Order: sequence, then structure tokens, then C-alpha cells
Amino acid sequence: MPPEPVIRFKVSNQVPPGGEWFYRVPETKVYFRSKSSLGDVENLVRRNYKDNKLEPPDDLRQKIVEFICRNVAAGFCDGVSGSDRLTFFQVLRFTELAFKRLRNADASFLVTQEEAERRADICRECPENLLGICSSCNGLKQLASRLIARRKTRLDHYLGVCKICGCVLDAKIHVRAEHLNEKDRTDPKLPEGCWARKKEGSA
Repeated sequence: MPPEPVIRFKVSNQVPPGGEWFYRVPETKVYFRSKSSLGDVENLVRRNYKDNKLEPPDDLRQKIVEFICRNVAAGFCDGVSGSDRLTFFQVLRFTELAFKRLRNADASFLVTQEEAERRADICRECPENLLGICSSCNGLKQLASRLIARRKTRLDHYLGVCKICGCVLDAKIHVRAEHLNEKDRTDPKLPEGCWARKKEGSA
């Protein structure tokens, strides 16, 4: 069998789409981001391992590179298949659907601010929250913000795109569940604690 291709940035010193490097520590579920450098993220991650009395992997920098490459738009890296990654058009699907429904919805389209904050807290910790997608989508976040009357939460900075439904999370968390796509509420890949999961017997 041929060796697995090495995953790497096409241009080693180029900033990822969205203007920052990022990584989620699998053991602690903490997300780190930096606009400074890849090395800065690596230092933050190493400190997190140390603070939690854990030993970082020997190939930590490569793991960070691979994490970024799997969560940004195709074309930025070598060695990664684009088949399992979200595209701009997949992310746009939810936004277009939500705008269409909003035009036909009443004021109950949006949840309370308190509920949106609760959902944001859940999504922030979710491994399906991809922070490297939306910021490269040609103003998609700005478009999505119009959907929810430019409402915000204190955790928006930690929200990207849901890998399961391809939706912009800092817009989706404000939308009532009954206005969400039925398939996206029943997808078996949704994590157990996901707020969007349809409960048995619910609408």
C-alpha cells in the first residue's frame, strides 16, 4: 500500500482562512485560537496539557496542522481529501432555508436571549463545532447575522459551523427548533447532548 500523504499547509507561513490558527485539545475539549502564529497556538496547547497534568503528543505541531487542514476550505492544504469537509454552498443551505422561513414566520421564530446563551454554551464545547469554516465564506456570517436581527451572545467568538448540519451556529442558536430542518434534528450523528436533537414525542 502507498504511504499516507503528509498533511501540510501549501504555503508554510500563510495564515489560514479566517486570519487565525486554531486547535481543540481532544483530552480537555478546550479550543485555542491565535492571530499571531502557529507557534503561539502550540504554546497555549502545551500549557493546557501541563495545567491538566497531561503529556502532550510528540507530534503535537503536526496534529495542530492536521486539525486546521481538516477544518478550513479546500485548497489551503496538501494531503487532505475534500470529500468529508463542508463547502461554502453546504453552509449556505441552512442560511437560505432560514431566511425563507423567516419571511413566513411570526415573532416566535427566535428563542429568548437566555436560551440562545444556553445553546451557545453547549455548541462551544461540541467537537462538531468547526471554527475554521465560516470566516472564509465571503461574508456568510454577516449574512447570517441579518437572519437573527443581529442578535449576539457572549460566546459568539467560540462558534463556527456545525459539521453535522452545515449551519452557521451563531445564527442557528437563536432559531426555535420547530423552524429547523427536520433532518438536521433527527440526524443520528448529532451528539447526545445537542440541544437541536428532536426529543421523542416533540414537534
